[in-house]
Amino acid sequence: MNDLQLAYNGFGQLTSDYQEHGGAVNLSMTPEVAYGYADGSANTIRPTTMTYRNGRVLTFDYGASQSPADAASRVNALIDNDGTTQLVAYSYLGAGAFVIANSPQPNVQYTLIGTAGGNDPVTGDIYRGLDLFGRIKDSYWYNTGTATDADRIQYGYDRASNRTFRQNTVAESLTAEFDELYQGGKKRHPYCLAISARIGPKDRVRCNSWTSGASQYLFGFDATGRFRRRLGTPPIESRASATGGRQPGGELRGRRTECGRGGAFAARAERGLATRSKRAAGKRQHRPVPRVLPCRS
Repeated sequence: MNDLQLAYNGFGQLTSDYQEHGGAVNLSMTPEVAYGYADGSANTIRPTTMTYRNGRVLTFDYGASQSPADAASRVNALIDNDGTTQLVAYSYLGAGAFVIANSPQPNVQYTLIGTAGGNDPVTGDIYRGLDLFGRIKDSYWYNTGTATDADRIQYGYDRASNRTFRQNTVAESLTAEFDELYQGGKKRHPYCLAISARIGPKDRVRCNSWTSGASQYLFGFDATGRFRRRLGTPPIESRASATGGRQPGGELRGRRTECGRGGAFAARAERGLATRSKRAAGKRQHRPVPRVLPCRS
């Protein structure tokens, strides 16, 4: 049996987190993470420390007294147990959105400013990772030791700010299948999700227009956008036909997916033997009609 016990202060803030993996929580023996806060006397109850069971204390640094970070109770850095080593330091855009998280020990920097320098050619400012609407379009995890991308993920959106693709450029160089293409859906949920080792500009238009092997997932939702079922996980095999460049998908569990010039569809294929139904005039044989579900764009 696993047991979890949480403790809170008078402001409703979490102060202790006990997790026991072999029975009930024992306050004197169970591993604990403790959290410290300002007491409110300086008009703030912001987090100050995080203490592990072994006594290691991490401190939330808010910069110099009366600095913008201090006045806004905005974490400037996370300090290690020695009181000087910065585990991560933050740079912000506006009141609370950080655009740089620099971790000196692993030599990794997360940045929405990018590494090319200068202004973004579309937005005209230095934040190359943000589009004109403030959405993340290009996020870097940059290795400051080797001056290379440890990871880099790019995003695309439609006019309603629904995400249309997720592209991992580092994984592409390793032919790893981490690119994702989203299409259609209700209430901002993907109706069609395809995963591949690479996507190109044209592949961002249709679910099945992949130039290499991919896996596709189709989802069904009710009228309120709640998830109802997964319609299938057919592996996509890129087989361009001789006419029109259409690339039908594979088959799994009796379902066939196909996306052509006119749109994307998930059709319920005919299954098993013909069903029989009795009518007044006698027995009549029927085959189930394929049900076509749109993979909306």
